[in-house]
Amino acid sequence: MERRGKSEPGANGGHTVPDTQEFWEIRVAGHLDIGWSQWFDELAVTNVEGGETVLFGGVPDQAALHGLLARIRDLNLTLISAKRVSLEELTNEHGEGFWRTDNPTTR
Repeated sequence: MERRGKSEPGANGGHTVPDTQEFWEIRVAGHLDIGWSQWFDELAVTNVEGGETVLFGGVPDQAALHGLLARIRDLNLTLISAKRVSLEELTNEHGEGFWRTDNPTTR
């Protein structure tokens, strides 16, 4: 696994400090209301064709990612995929600004 950021000493011999927040695209089965965005740490909630919801946004670290996945599990949602992506990849796939909450296609 690629190690990103710079290593700083800590109580356990070192840890990685991320240079930047990573963007994640998490897909679940079914359509969620946009109101769930707050419950998912302000990730954008976008319903797409095929009965799926895309959760997208910056996730500061692996602990936060695992917390999001635990919430999905606790809600008994079906996880389809979780992948680290660049903003450019998502824009190419879904169009400019699809993740913004003021976008009328974001539901």
